[in-house]
Amino acid sequence: GISNDTIQDLKAGQMVGATPWKQQLMLLVGVVVAALVIPFILNLLFNAYGIGGVFPRAGMDPKQMLAAPQANLMAALVQGIFGHHLPWNLIGIGFVLAFSCIVADTLLKRRGQRLPVLAVALGIYLPLDASVPLVIGGVLSWLVERNLNSKQRRSVQGSEGVVEAARQRGLILACGLVAGSALMGVILAIPFAIAQSSDVLSIVSPSFTPTANVLGTLVTIGLVVWIYRSV
Repeated sequence: GISNDTIQDLKAGQMVGATPWKQQLMLLVGVVVAALVIPFILNLLFNAYGIGGVFPRAGMDPKQMLAAPQANLMAALVQGIFGHHLPWNLIGIGFVLAFSCIVADTLLKRRGQRLPVLAVALGIYLPLDASVPLVIGGVLSWLVERNLNSKQRRSVQGSEGVVEAARQRGLILACGLVAGSALMGVILAIPFAIAQSSDVLSIVSPSFTPTANVLGTLVTIGLVVWIYRSV
């Protein structure tokens, strides 16, 4: 885990032209800031929603619980290692799947296609409500890329920067949506934790759920169309 984190940090540092000592200094600052802030945020989220199958009090809505799949995965590995009961058959299956994906990805690269092993892994261990948005985003990204590549082939020489700017705009827009969603979850957790109820801001009855599902679907479709047109 630390090796992967270090590789990502160094890659990002190279992209922005950071010198090693400045990057290491900011990594230390990041650790200190996270240590001071994250425990309070996690405690707030735990009291508002519950995390990973554990609730702070009885009678909480299981649908509101934060699944924390990555934390559960790490916990299962650690408990298996120290308890000497790792499911080696499942680990072996995962190894075979990963190796097969890497081989397939290497062969598909020659045809301009990809099968990223990380995407397959996310699809295996993420819950369905988290992986469905990833699929929608992947399809949207493919449609946008196809459109941009078509425009790039038809464009005059020197206009490549416009297409690249569109790609960057899409990436920044997607990152903003993810960050905004996470921030809203934290902000909403404040009244939920104070009132010890995730229904404290409800303005409709549970019978509104079917209508809410339809409205949510329409909003999602509208959001997808807006992102496509914006990029």
